[in-house]
Amino acid sequence: MTKKELVAAKLIQGSQNIDRMRKEIDNIASIIAGYIKRDSCIAVNEEKIFSNDVCEWRVSVNVPFEHSRQSSVIHIDCHIKLPGVSSMELGYSFSGSVSLKTENAQSVYESLDVFVEGMLAWFPFLEKSLEPLVKASEVTF
Repeated sequence: MTKKELVAAKLIQGSQNIDRMRKEIDNIASIIAGYIKRDSCIAVNEEKIFSNDVCEWRVSVNVPFEHSRQSSVIHIDCHIKLPGVSSMELGYSFSGSVSLKTENAQSVYESLDVFVEGMLAWFPFLEKSLEPLVKASEVTF
């Protein structure tokens, strides 16, 4: 394989990987938000932050008592910690208000476990709700 072919192949694979990361980030946020709206039995109006060295997930949940799906509001944002400075950049927003930049996709993707673990700690019922998905992940085709 020539150097040009190698570079082109890497660009194509990298682009496909970023597209997959974007889709999976949205899928995880959608799954978690959907199960909270569907299964939450308590009224919640709170914000939490889950973070690692690279990202800070900020999640606010407003699920009214005796709620309906339409009245529940869940905001999920991931802020990227900028190297060498104390500020952050909004890297991802579940609302779609911010487009996930190519240069931020991998950082947000690699911090998904921080988000999921934080949400499981905040909403313990999610573990049972997510069991069918975890079990289905073990199926091979």
